[in-house]
Amino acid sequence: MKRRYARSIIIVFISIACNLSLLLAAARAEARPLLRVGIHQFGSDITEDSSGNFHGMETDFMQALGSYAGREVIFVPGTWEECQQRLEAGDIDVLAGVIKTPKRAETMLFSRLMMGRASDEANFHGELMPYRVNQLHFAVRRDNPELMRELDLAADQLIANRPYFVSHLYQIYYGQRGASELRLTEKEQRFLKRHPVISAVVVAREAPFAYVDEHGELQGTMRKLVDRLEHDLGIELHLVIEQDYASAYKDLGTGEAQILLNADWDVGWAAAHDMDLSAVYLTSYYTTVTRRGGFKNQPRIACLSKQTTDYVLLQRYGKDQIRHYATAEECLRAVSSGDADIAFLRQETAQQNIWQGDFPELVTSGVLTFSQDVAIGVASRMEPELLTILDKEIRFIGPNGIFDYTTFYEQKLDQRRSIQSLFYAYPQYFITGLLLLFFTLLLLVGRQSQMRNSHLREMQRIIDTDLQTGLHNRSWFRDEAGHYLKEHSTDSRLAIVKIAISRRDILVETYGQDVITELLRRMEATLQQTEWAKLPAVHTSTGKVLFLMRTDAFASQEQVQEALTQLMHLNEYISIGHLVVHITFHVGICPLRPGLPIADAMNHADLALHEAHPICFYNAELQQKAEFQSRIDSLQQRALARKEFEVWYQPKYDLVTRKCIGAEALVRWRSRELGFLAPAQFIPRFESNGFITQLDFYMLSRVMEFQKRRHATGVPVVTISVNQSRLHMQEKNYLTYMQRLKTYYEARDIELELTETAFDLNTPELRQHALHVMRALHEMGFRLSLDDFGSGYSDLTLLNAIPLDVMKIDRSLLLASQGTKRMQAVLARIIDLGHALSMTVICEGIETREQEDMLRSCGCDQGQGYLYGKPMPEEEFELFLLQHI
Repeated sequence: MKRRYARSIIIVFISIACNLSLLLAAARAEARPLLRVGIHQFGSDITEDSSGNFHGMETDFMQALGSYAGREVIFVPGTWEECQQRLEAGDIDVLAGVIKTPKRAETMLFSRLMMGRASDEANFHGELMPYRVNQLHFAVRRDNPELMRELDLAADQLIANRPYFVSHLYQIYYGQRGASELRLTEKEQRFLKRHPVISAVVVAREAPFAYVDEHGELQGTMRKLVDRLEHDLGIELHLVIEQDYASAYKDLGTGEAQILLNADWDVGWAAAHDMDLSAVYLTSYYTTVTRRGGFKNQPRIACLSKQTTDYVLLQRYGKDQIRHYATAEECLRAVSSGDADIAFLRQETAQQNIWQGDFPELVTSGVLTFSQDVAIGVASRMEPELLTILDKEIRFIGPNGIFDYTTFYEQKLDQRRSIQSLFYAYPQYFITGLLLLFFTLLLLVGRQSQMRNSHLREMQRIIDTDLQTGLHNRSWFRDEAGHYLKEHSTDSRLAIVKIAISRRDILVETYGQDVITELLRRMEATLQQTEWAKLPAVHTSTGKVLFLMRTDAFASQEQVQEALTQLMHLNEYISIGHLVVHITFHVGICPLRPGLPIADAMNHADLALHEAHPICFYNAELQQKAEFQSRIDSLQQRALARKEFEVWYQPKYDLVTRKCIGAEALVRWRSRELGFLAPAQFIPRFESNGFITQLDFYMLSRVMEFQKRRHATGVPVVTISVNQSRLHMQEKNYLTYMQRLKTYYEARDIELELTETAFDLNTPELRQHALHVMRALHEMGFRLSLDDFGSGYSDLTLLNAIPLDVMKIDRSLLLASQGTKRMQAVLARIIDLGHALSMTVICEGIETREQEDMLRSCGCDQGQGYLYGKPMPEEEFELFLLQHI
């Protein structure tokens, strides 16, 4: 019977497995074939967002190409050398963004059509040719012509249907920004040396575009342009400020000025005035300003005399309707007084003058009536190099640069806006707001008197009550304990006692907050019935009970401990459903003495609580320790700024050759205030207060400087390992900072050491994030080492989840293996496991030749310990390397 039942179960499982296989096969059949594309500009022109999507000219092109080819595109980023190797090995199918050269044509097939052209910012290892268009292609291996025919056909269809696709991508990613650098020819550079001072005329009559301040200095967008030209070209611009263009043209003709900074871009007009025009660097937009209430049918027009403005307005209005004024303010005053009906001004000029409140009766429509391109005019007598220099400078600044200068002033309009202009613009809001404010004040004053006493009583109740249990809290205890001491004799021996639930966070995660609440209520009820316990109070969020204890009821300190131990035994078990859970406590006691404030005694009880195992009495030593830790907290940032933390190196060596093959970076603190401190004196405090993350970055940067200096001097370089705290695994910008460090010094010769506790996190999400961080660090090029392996309950799944390079066996496992064959067998198997996973195995704490021989016999690769070398300062380590490398 049992056999038939088992046979039926097996048949059912086989049937399910077959069906699942068919479903998976069908899913694979419907999926698009993959196209693995290597990209080699990751981090510069190509970027990756938080969702893992890539953005760039090459990636956008390949995505569209994959769609036309009916393939799913997967991008594989890497350096140029890595992409080449992956293509040769067949790990990728296509390499994007390649400049075609005869040498590469020997191993690659290139696309018929180009996929773009190289930008000035791209890094092609010197392959870009100056003054030449460098076309980019995609390439496949030379032995894969079928794939190239398929992709060429898809590219033909793509370009046929989207003929401007490539130029559109180039405009998106490169057209909206300036050139990466200002490149001048030798002839142009000589011109600037011959003309260190250039006379420039500017028409300044429109704020904030171009105007003169109370000191007679040019301000506005043109001021920003002048500063930028002087900075980039290394010249001085001698400014000639005019109020109209007729005077500006005259200055150019007489030679008083050589360039006109804000010329209308009109080539014919410029030629008529013996002037050449640069490229357009700004487009100005014009709008209208009118009086509130509108204007008549034949309006009178106020404007500034300018060839473009006059030309546009004469097409819409009669010549007798148009009136010219010297400045923008005069145009607005004309409309305000009724001499004109409409003013045509630059949009930013109209907004600034109206928003400042000087013309509250005027309004601007905000509608753009026409636009005007602005360029730099160059006197035709000047050498042509000046025009090319200005064109290159305009290209270098880019369209967004000039736009930023304009918006710089527009963003300040609200700050300069007057109350008067706001009232004219929004009178209904002002009146409504004032009425609401008045009635609100009346209501508040009326209610305040009758609610004050009620609120004070309720606030006091809330202050004195633990919200979750409804019992008295520590605030109530502090006040009541003071009253109790005043009412009772000072001869009575009293102490403040704090009892804390051990592993409170784990209990809450496992069984919920209600368990803590019920446990505290039960303990408070027990204390209420205990004769020597007074004023019990609770603090649910920390899982603590505190009370005043009459220690005069006991003959000795040992009896006090026995009484508190009995109290803990009465509450050490709690029923949760059908489970009976064991609860442990720890207790801190501070005896009261005359003159000691209650608040200080409570703090002292907390200090004792932190050291309790399970009961601890406060003493002067605890206070000294707390003060020392507080001193460390106050000095840590200053010590980092003064570089008081020193990097010491403990050598690592090959167990076979006994040559030095690396070192571990260890920290020492040479404090001006505290003297020389070993790590055990400050590292635990840094771990608890979070400063350890800053110290880790400091140590890593110092080690990178050391490695970089040795590389520069040409001396041998060994791998240096640097410890990383588990706190980094929950740090938001950790990977960003590591990437920034990597740009200073490559990750080569740097090994990061982490313990298994770095992955002992509260939630699966945090654990997965930590694993992601480790994989990202490995992809950056850092070697990864699992420190203290075998010191506790090792999670062997980490060896599979993390791309580890080094397994570092803890000294405790080495000591346990001495004199026992069983532990030696365990040690040997762990070393074999590390080798099977392609990891280098190193053991720390080697102090004797016997330990070294045992490790060598077990197959261990490397060692570290006092037998070979103690930690030493940087100078000693460099001398040590000369003798042992």
